[in-house]
Amino acid sequence: MNFTAILSQFRFAVTVGATAFGLATLLTSQAPPFDMGLLLCLALAVLSERWLLVLPRYGPFTLSESMIFAVMLRYGPVATLFATVLAGLSRFNREARQGQPVRPEFMFYSLSQSWLSYGCAAWLWAKFRGLGPIMSAHPVLDMSMMLLLAVSVFGVQAYVVALHQWLEQQCLGDWSTRINWPRLRLIVQALLPLGVLFTACLQERPAAVVLLLGPLWVTYSSIRNYTTTLEEAQQVVGSLAEAVERREPHTVGHASRVGKLATDMGRYMRMVEGDVRTLASAARLHELGKISLGDQILCKSGNLQASEWERVRRYPEVGAEVASHLSLSRREAEIIRSHQEWYNGGGYPNALGGEQIPLGARILNVAKAFDAMISRRSYRTAMTWQMALNELRARSGTQFDPKVVAALEAVLAPALLRNRAA
Repeated sequence: MNFTAILSQFRFAVTVGATAFGLATLLTSQAPPFDMGLLLCLALAVLSERWLLVLPRYGPFTLSESMIFAVMLRYGPVATLFATVLAGLSRFNREARQGQPVRPEFMFYSLSQSWLSYGCAAWLWAKFRGLGPIMSAHPVLDMSMMLLLAVSVFGVQAYVVALHQWLEQQCLGDWSTRINWPRLRLIVQALLPLGVLFTACLQERPAAVVLLLGPLWVTYSSIRNYTTTLEEAQQVVGSLAEAVERREPHTVGHASRVGKLATDMGRYMRMVEGDVRTLASAARLHELGKISLGDQILCKSGNLQASEWERVRRYPEVGAEVASHLSLSRREAEIIRSHQEWYNGGGYPNALGGEQIPLGARILNVAKAFDAMISRRSYRTAMTWQMALNELRARSGTQFDPKVVAALEAVLAPALLRNRAA
């Protein structure tokens, strides 16, 4: 199946549909008054795209989304179209200045996706509520309609993004697992209320919007400092993990390969995308605890002594402890701690078994073992993929979860077929 062609067709369909919707909006909807309030909102939508925030679990966002909500509530569908396109173009300008490639076809698709999500909500507001002062005559009805807008924006956005990611990832698992549900909370609790606040200021006097800019900048700076600190902490931990890899020449690149394989297996097993990202992060750091082991243990070609083996059995706990102290989530630490547990309870460090072992750890255990088997070691040659799969099947039910081994076989099946055909 040609997933690249299907993905291109999907993008084309979204772009054509959004273009038709935009043209219909321009032809049938009333033009907004280009007053000072609208110009101010459009300017803020463009400028705020320069300052991107990326929050754990919620993903990337900017305050331009609140500006679009304000334009939607105050000025209607046509103005929403202008705000969405201008904010999107500002985003691509930012990415281009940062050196990121900007492909025209993807730019049009991304603008179309944004317009579909906000345009449908703008049409609902204009059709069933109408433009005019908000939170005055019928505040409960207005709040209910605003909640509907938030759900509409999230629903269209989440559906299109989830399908796009599913096709991009070759239809592994279920498309619905790609839906980022925490983003609905972000829209309902932050982005929409801020847009309503801007709309209320515009109702009184456009200049009142300026009073919000100072508190917003302080809030932005605080969140940015937090995310920067978190990113730096994660980079430090990642550097430590890479340093451990370099101590063992035969494991260089092991963590990245295991991470790719584990994420594919997680998606095949229908893990939600947030859990898949947690699994990928844990895979990158799963051997971090080996920093506590000396070279005489890591590079030893013979059998380990009892005292050395005892230290090896503790390395997952050391890695989990380091990860948990550096603002990483508890689930990542649990995956790292449990990735050497056996399905029959014969592993370490806590002799967990079956469903007691987190699913991410069971997946990581299989992915790690497979990559180790097909990689050359100082004491043996690399196995073929088929030999490694046979070995995993032999240990299925004892060391490895049978369902996870089956998922690995399913993920590798297309590549195995191509190898046989070649």
